[in-house]
Amino acid sequence: MARRKINLQTINTVKESGGIDDLVRDMGSSELGFSPTEHSIYEVDLDRILPDFSQPRRFLPFDLRQQLSQGEILPGEAMRELLSRAERGDQLAALILGDGGDSLNDDEDGPEDEKGLLALARSVKTVGLRQPINVYSITRPDAPGETFYQLGEGERRYWAHQLLALQGDEKFARIRCIIDTLPEDKDLIQRRQQAENAARQDLSAIARSRSIEQIQERLRLTMGTRVPGETTIKLPSQRELDAAVGQEVKTFTGRAIGGRMVRNYLRLLKLSPELQDLVEAAQLTEKQLRPVMRLKTEAEQRQLIIQIINQRLSGRDVLSKVAPTAPVSSLKQVKRTTIEQRLEKRLFQAAMTVHEIITLGEESYAAIVEGLAGRVSDEATRDALLKMRQLIDDLVGNSVLSDFGVYQDVSLDTILPPIDHLRRSLSDTYWSQLTNAQAEGGKEVLQLLQQWKNDDPLAASRLTGFFKSVDEFAEKLRAGEGVFIPGLEKVSNSGKYMYQVTNGKTIYWANILLGLMDENIQGTMRAEVFA
Repeated sequence: MARRKINLQTINTVKESGGIDDLVRDMGSSELGFSPTEHSIYEVDLDRILPDFSQPRRFLPFDLRQQLSQGEILPGEAMRELLSRAERGDQLAALILGDGGDSLNDDEDGPEDEKGLLALARSVKTVGLRQPINVYSITRPDAPGETFYQLGEGERRYWAHQLLALQGDEKFARIRCIIDTLPEDKDLIQRRQQAENAARQDLSAIARSRSIEQIQERLRLTMGTRVPGETTIKLPSQRELDAAVGQEVKTFTGRAIGGRMVRNYLRLLKLSPELQDLVEAAQLTEKQLRPVMRLKTEAEQRQLIIQIINQRLSGRDVLSKVAPTAPVSSLKQVKRTTIEQRLEKRLFQAAMTVHEIITLGEESYAAIVEGLAGRVSDEATRDALLKMRQLIDDLVGNSVLSDFGVYQDVSLDTILPPIDHLRRSLSDTYWSQLTNAQAEGGKEVLQLLQQWKNDDPLAASRLTGFFKSVDEFAEKLRAGEGVFIPGLEKVSNSGKYMYQVTNGKTIYWANILLGLMDENIQGTMRAEVFA
């Protein structure tokens, strides 16, 4: 594809500043990073403002967003790369930057204010920023004494300034802001924002999907009920969750969304991150994407999405291009499918049973089988049990299993807390503190991570994936659901630690989290131990 020139200098109008503006500019303080203007509006250095990566609306492509959230690049560098990609003919970058053309939406479900970043930047360059962005004043433990800000509202205006700053005009290195402090009741504010985003018709379908997912994940944890007399938690059904999401949205917005709508939007998140970026940049609606979700492979989905964008297909047009699933033509096919499904389920259950028997050890499973054989009166059943004993003996003694470890319950206090996978998510200061906490134990490490998550918005955004995975597995363990068994390797010269985790690090941290939540939980973990 041919390179295209990205040009902002389409109108050479320069807004002249008056005496008041000159006076205000002279009052600026470079040490503080902002200067006061009128009515509690400040000019803040762009490099002191951090995007909020928890927002459902995603502006940058997936890879640039990851690098930015992990501190590998700065916002200005991300914008420079986006411009470079657009000039090389990258379709996603071109859609994000836009050209001021018509929207691709085919109905009222689509956003109304998306005209491309280039058009917005031209407007700001010509007439100035009409509406300041909203930011929150934050502190960062790894940068004491310095003031930073987290972006609240106005992400497109923020990135338009980043785009203009790349042109070398120093006046766009600052942006007009309304500065607030983070509210004390952050959970309530977050609930309201999520509900409003889920109901907003001027928000992209993917952004609404992410908001609905955030609501559902929070409700999944809060709606669990403890089973009387047991330590397990009964999680809500999918139908109950869908209804609860709709009620949550109605509570804050007065507009309910149905369970079917919840499911339709959540399906969109099965698209790969790259395709999510593409459909969000193109502002495709849920109706346009609904037929796309019928396709089996990512390649097929990508091909149809590009076709929708290039040909500006409506939801009805897309539906006509995706052939409906062929109906089952005979009772014989129905029976075959049913039998295959039952066999698949039974084979899986049998594999799980064999796995559990093997982990018991020879003496335990031998006693169980022989006890059953002694109690049955049917000769055929007794022979089957004894043959099963022989089969299990063969499995355990088979050379294929000779490389397996020994399954046993291991004290969490004897396991070296795995932290290497967290290195890229932490600053040098945090990493130094974390390695010191590693010598104390897993609980101390996790408590330190939780503290940074609560106190530092940047660290919280980088650790979001880690805590989400740990929370999910902790709920499964608490509910008694099956999870894969982590692997441990014996180590020497590690002080009090006897083992290190070779796989299943998230399971280890889920067990640590349960111990922090309930001191009565036994501090052991089922693991496969290798010599």
